[in-house]
Amino acid sequence: MEVTVELKEPFHYSFLPTLCLLGLFLVVLFLFFWSHRKKKEKKVAPTYFQRADISFIKQKYLQKIEQLSLLWKGEKITNRKAYQQLSKLVREFMAEVTGIPVQNYSLAEMEVINMPIAYELIKEYYQPEFAQISRGNIETSMEKAKKVIYEWN
Repeated sequence: MEVTVELKEPFHYSFLPTLCLLGLFLVVLFLFFWSHRKKKEKKVAPTYFQRADISFIKQKYLQKIEQLSLLWKGEKITNRKAYQQLSKLVREFMAEVTGIPVQNYSLAEMEVINMPIAYELIKEYYQPEFAQISRGNIETSMEKAKKVIYEWN
């Protein structure tokens, strides 16, 4: 038996749409990974400047700490509240003197700005400030804060 049907060429799809889809997929993949990459933390480079009358600022904050001490001695505020207020006062003093908004910084951010005395002082306040039972010698902490403020230049 003789076959009269001839075989035809196989059907070929165009390769161009496949290349376009592959290219589009690679672009989307690149954009996804680029937008989700880990960004390196930028170290904050502090800009220090001195206010015209630092002695006035020092006296203001030394008086505020003294008022806080009187409140604590009069048992009008708790140990925890005294530590919170002391931390706030020290941070406000540093912000006013240096121009760096340290009152908004976490302890880790304070370590980066290269003020080791302030960092150690605030670090000391963290445990009594946030512990379930607030322990700490607030009088000693107030004296340290006064000393740091007094010796600030």
